[in-house]
Amino acid sequence: MSSEDRSEREKDRERRQKGLPSMKSQTLSVCSTTLWVGQLDKKTQQSDVMSLLEEFGQIESINMIPPRGCAYIVMVHRQDAYTALKKLSRGSYKVNQKPTKIAWALNKGIKPAHKKFWEVDQGVTYIPWSKVKVEELESYQEGGMLDPETLKPEWNNAKEVNSQAAVNGALEIVPDVTVSAHVQVTFLQSLNTFLFLLKHFLLVFGLMAFIRDCLTTCLIAVITKTRYCFLPVVEPI
Repeated sequence: MSSEDRSEREKDRERRQKGLPSMKSQTLSVCSTTLWVGQLDKKTQQSDVMSLLEEFGQIESINMIPPRGCAYIVMVHRQDAYTALKKLSRGSYKVNQKPTKIAWALNKGIKPAHKKFWEVDQGVTYIPWSKVKVEELESYQEGGMLDPETLKPEWNNAKEVNSQAAVNGALEIVPDVTVSAHVQVTFLQSLNTFLFLLKHFLLVFGLMAFIRDCLTTCLIAVITKTRYCFLPVVEPI
């Protein structure tokens, strides 16, 4: 076996451990993190379902459908959902003393036009690249995740630019015109305020200097006059 083959097998093993399905050429894999639990008693509470799945990982949301006797559980991580499905589908697990069924569920982010690409056994929607709209990539992730290895290179660049240009992004490569304008306006307002205060400071300082000069002049005049008043008067002989 060549090193390339070993590398591919190792890569496939790592993907299976993460609960990721097989890839298809020029196809986006939208992996569901949503599980369907069925055959529930109509009196089953959300806490009952949570106790069944919380040991496998963090739960994002639980949507109970009592009339249909089922619930939809969105896990935060695909690997946790995969582990839960793998374990709970093997044995006879019960909720409120009633055996349940579990399976992958189509995640909410999948558009109606793409539901035909859903494969329940692997819990993935295979969308051909030609059917994908870049602006919808983020919405696909509701109740699921995008397999990063199935993204078209151009989408990676677009996603990177969008995320970096977003307000909550850690980096901001593409400047936001609105934010830049706001910063400029704020800077100009601060500059105008500074110049206004400086002008008044100089005005007050100049006025104080003028008053100081006037007082000094008056004081000198008073001192001079007082000195002449105290000089002895010399009578002519």
